[in-house]
Amino acid sequence: MTPQIFTKILLNGLTILVKPVYNVPTVAVQLWYHVGSKDEKSGQKGLAHLIEHMIFKGTHKMLSETDIAAVSDKLSGSINAFTSHDATAYVFDFPSHHWKEALTLYADCMRNCRFDEQMLNSELKAVIQELKLLKDDYFKILWQSMFSAIFVDHPYHYPVIGFKQDLWSLDRDVLYNFYRKHYVPNNATLVVVGDVDPDDVFKQAEELFGQIPQDTSYEKEEFYHSPDLSSIHVVTHRDIQQPIGIVSMVLPGDKEKQRYTLDVLTTIIGRGR
Repeated sequence: MTPQIFTKILLNGLTILVKPVYNVPTVAVQLWYHVGSKDEKSGQKGLAHLIEHMIFKGTHKMLSETDIAAVSDKLSGSINAFTSHDATAYVFDFPSHHWKEALTLYADCMRNCRFDEQMLNSELKAVIQELKLLKDDYFKILWQSMFSAIFVDHPYHYPVIGFKQDLWSLDRDVLYNFYRKHYVPNNATLVVVGDVDPDDVFKQAEELFGQIPQDTSYEKEEFYHSPDLSSIHVVTHRDIQQPIGIVSMVLPGDKEKQRYTLDVLTTIIGRGR
């Protein structure tokens, strides 16, 4: 039988989900923030993704710009992160006897990141390089063109990575204020899967995150999207040997938290028998 998922919400609003899996001595620890590129203002496209990079560049309290990677390597772990239109996630994978260190790092980074000006300039160059590389990823070019055509009147219209002109002109204070606004416990979910005891996870999370104050005034902005049904064709021309095609349907259910049914459906249609 599938192990039960244990849930707890701290007094400051942090949601914790734990799924014990004991057949492998590893633990996946993820911290998700319900903020992504759709929450950016005009002229600030790419801000959420840039913050994802800056989170690993040191904190006021305890971490230098190399500490997070060094701790992960020394404890035989791995670290990653990604940004979408709706969320930003930070991912640690550790052997089961080291997973608690991920919580220490997450808690420090939730409110104490420095956003040093020199580090910002360095990461800007890295993101701009990502932008250049995307020009050679023809599938992503087509996917983004399709997305933009479907969501003409919604923030999904814009690429998650943003625009070069917006990134170069971003002010450090704008970046920091976005981080301080959205990186609050009542806008975050901690997910722990692996060789752990749920009560131990809840105890550790309470000790490390419990004193971080929630933002009682925090609200998510609602965005309009026209419900009109239409057939849209997007064609892009590139000098490639293999043609690429995408068929996409706009379906309800994500806002109603029924996404798992859509995941099952896409698996059946796209990869199932």
